Order: sequence, then C-alpha cells, then structure tokens
Amino acid sequence: MIPMVDLKRQYEEIKEEVLETINRVFESSRYVLGPNVQAFERALAEFHGVTDAVGVASGTDALNLALKALGIKGGDEVITTPFTFFATVEAILYQGARP
Repeated sequence: MIPMVDLKRQYEEIKEEVLETINRVFESSRYVLGPNVQAFERALAEFHGVTDAVGVASGTDALNLALKALGIKGGDEVITTPFTFFATVEAILYQGARP
C-alpha cells in the first residue's frame, strides 16, 4: 500500500505558528481586508517572486478572478477538464462564457 501524506506530522512541525496566527486574527477581529490579509498577500507575492498577490475566500473566487484577468467574457469558449469540481464550470458560466 502506498502511504498517504502524513498531515498530522506536517501539522506538528508548524502547530505553534498556526495557533499563534489564528489567535492573532481572532484577537484583532479583522477577518476581511485587515492587516493580516495584507501581510499574507505580501508574503504570498514574495514567495512567488511577483509584485502582487490577492487573497480570496474560495477556489471559486480564485477561478472567477483568473478568468476575469484573462479577459474571458460572454460568448467565449473555455476548455476545461471533465475531471473537475463543478465550481470550475460554474466560474466559466458566471463570466458568461461556454465551457
């Protein structure tokens, strides 16, 4: 049997940092567009070697933003894999495009 990823071991390695970060966010009561989000976006951009990054609420939001950034609009055809979550097609339809 091929062993699965050991998420518990991975979590144990970063547990203190994760808990401290969660507590900092809860104590600030700033869950949206606050300094924690700004710090996350800066760190993400730096990690990827780009000038900007945007944190979003979900994978669906990320797909919508990516399609919009690509200029996908009504009537466009977007080719995707049939082996995907329905949100992929939902994001395409939301832009008015055809999957």
